[in-house]
Amino acid sequence: MTNADVGHAGPGTTLIRLPGVGRWLAALAACLVLAGATLLGAGAARAATIDGAITSITTTATSTTQWDRVDLACRWAVPDGSSPGDTFSLQLPPQLQWFGSADFDLAAPDGQPVAHAHAGADGLVVFTLTDYVRTHPVDLHGTCHFSTRYSAETTDETVHLDFQVGDQVVRVDLPTVGPCTHDCAVDRTEASKYMWWDDTSQTKTRSVIRTPATTSEVSDVTITDAPGPGLALDCGSLKASIGKVLDADGNVTAPRDDAQYVPEISCTTQALSVTWSDVPAGEYAELWVRADVVDPSLATYGNDGSVTMDGRTTPVHDTVRHSDAGGDGEGTPSPTTTTTTSTSTTTSTTSPSPSSTTAPTSSSTTSPTTSPSTTATGTGTVTAPVTTGGVLVTTGSGTTGGALGLTDDSALAFTGLDAVHLAGAAAVLLGSGILLTGLGRRSRRH
Repeated sequence: MTNADVGHAGPGTTLIRLPGVGRWLAALAACLVLAGATLLGAGAARAATIDGAITSITTTATSTTQWDRVDLACRWAVPDGSSPGDTFSLQLPPQLQWFGSADFDLAAPDGQPVAHAHAGADGLVVFTLTDYVRTHPVDLHGTCHFSTRYSAETTDETVHLDFQVGDQVVRVDLPTVGPCTHDCAVDRTEASKYMWWDDTSQTKTRSVIRTPATTSEVSDVTITDAPGPGLALDCGSLKASIGKVLDADGNVTAPRDDAQYVPEISCTTQALSVTWSDVPAGEYAELWVRADVVDPSLATYGNDGSVTMDGRTTPVHDTVRHSDAGGDGEGTPSPTTTTTTSTSTTTSTTSPSPSSTTAPTSSSTTSPTTSPSTTATGTGTVTAPVTTGGVLVTTGSGTTGGALGLTDDSALAFTGLDAVHLAGAAAVLLGSGILLTGLGRRSRRH
């Protein structure tokens, strides 16, 4: 032990001073803490955004007018070795609004979710890969289908719908039909009912029941409405109107006669009745009401009503269909390697002569299932490659990382557990350094 290691605190007492060692331990601990935090951050940041995973988009819609439903289907593929948490996206063009449930899954043949999808209010649809990709990292691909609503005005022209998929664009041509310009009178000679979704998430419906004009000198007019399974009437939304003037859409408009002929109204969540009494000839009546979806599991929702005039009752009915976004996906497990050993003998000496063969096994994937048919008719096509921002749109199969121009970074994989171990070691060293430094300072005070 050297003089630098020994101090004299008093008679008969020898004190070992280690402040320098403590400082070195504290510095080492700080470095380990910093390294652990850096690696932990790197592990958390491994989730990648995959560009160009949507390889094609199609529609069968034709003769589309404003507010029509447009159903679409897509195909997708991600690079081999993609990780859980990796995402790819699809941005709707400005002419389209998402229509239906905002959350859905892409399911494997055995029912496992391959990816979770969420559609935002801004039309951005983000697909997040699940743990399925850990066991099926090769040739991961599939299809998707979803519904939109065409919100732009139409002009009898084919519209180019540009879907942004990462840094690429997929174009779909959509034939449209402009608004009526001649012989556009709406038929109000018969009782009618129309029903439609009142919101893009399909949680509310709206209906209108319309009567023909009264013909008798004095008439009583009654409209009834009853929701079908899964719906409940919203009595607070009820609007009843009567008058002789119609707008371009065939609806009663100003000047109305609501103040002259005040109806008698009875409304519950399951039944609605409105009656106008002593109405003169030439008056049109109509009833508007919303209904809430109380059972979202149904595929269709109906609503029945009736119009009674001069003792004659005419039933009316309409339905809406719940659109369901969804899709599928599948991948291939990683190839496995097996080794076999054989022996051979000679006439003079017997010794094992190993001969190993390596035969990776691979499994082929089935082709993706076709997307479901849509409500509209006709066909739409994906255009030839389009450039945007200097990036060429491609529609490759995407079965390997090279096909999409991405690299496999699995060799750089890092888990948060490694950072936890580093942090634990750093804590021990840091505590030891602080303790030893404190002992050294205490020794100097004696």
